[in-house]
Amino acid sequence: MATTPTTPSTTPTSPLSQIVLHKDDLNDESLSLLNQILTNHNQLINYLLGHAGEISLNNHLNLNGKRIKGVGPATDPTDVVSQSFANSNYGAAALQPAFDALGKNVMQTYRQLSNQNQRERFSSFLNNIVNTSPTTNTSIVVFGAPSGGFVPVTITGGLHQFVDGSQEPYAAFNDSLPLATGYNISGSLSRSGGVVSGATTGANALTAGTTVAIVGSADSSFNGQFVLTSASSPNFTYNQNAPNATSAGGTITFGSVYMYLRRTGQSVLFRVGPFGADTWSNRLSGSFDGSTLVAVVTVTGSAGSDAASSAGATPPAQTGNVRIFGRL
Repeated sequence: MATTPTTPSTTPTSPLSQIVLHKDDLNDESLSLLNQILTNHNQLINYLLGHAGEISLNNHLNLNGKRIKGVGPATDPTDVVSQSFANSNYGAAALQPAFDALGKNVMQTYRQLSNQNQRERFSSFLNNIVNTSPTTNTSIVVFGAPSGGFVPVTITGGLHQFVDGSQEPYAAFNDSLPLATGYNISGSLSRSGGVVSGATTGANALTAGTTVAIVGSADSSFNGQFVLTSASSPNFTYNQNAPNATSAGGTITFGSVYMYLRRTGQSVLFRVGPFGADTWSNRLSGSFDGSTLVAVVTVTGSAGSDAASSAGATPPAQTGNVRIFGRL
């Protein structure tokens, strides 16, 4: 007759050991050794079934990708939770009433990034952010007198300040840049089927794939930055998704914008470019992981352009009261 397993009085203190029975052990009328083996097994099985209370494992549990099913509601901080418990307590449906109650003030419990009283003054996690991080610097752009088709330019040395207020010094960068190459457009530009065709008044050095800037066209829709799809002096073409039209006049230039950056941990700047224009896409393509933009320099066909060049400390009035560079 089967009986209900009895609850062991004590928790097993050691794993089962291999015990080898011999013939003489079975001659014992009380079968003490055999009964001890069975007692050890019963005690451990009852413990693993939870009859002795909470089960405590002596090592990690590896389920090899299998699931744990039938988990009850969590009551202690270290309890595991089921998917249904997590969804009903922490999921979108559970949080929605709280957000709905806040109405238009849904962000009121979050840090106000522009509030100086809530600003993190000692956090430096943004200092090593890739590409252009929100920083500023103390440099200005200084041009010299053009000579021999080149214009000297200096990015003054200064301090690179990170978002947490820390600063790192860097040296001045003295450079010499070629004057921008520009050609007057002969006759008119013609846009048909998304392709713009034009020609310069004389021979040019344009090549397919060059990024150029069209400026001064009578129809302003033709002005902008484009990549040449073909170039056979004096003719050129590029793609532009706009209605068919023609426009007289204008200039096509290339190689006029340069960017100066500083790598994290370096005390010297480096230059990238030239680019056809100062655009966000060019700033992005000119940036490198672990570097930060310090200055943008634009040259024309005759000199450096103060109004289109800037570094962190350049006065707004020098750039036509429009800061093209500063704290990003």
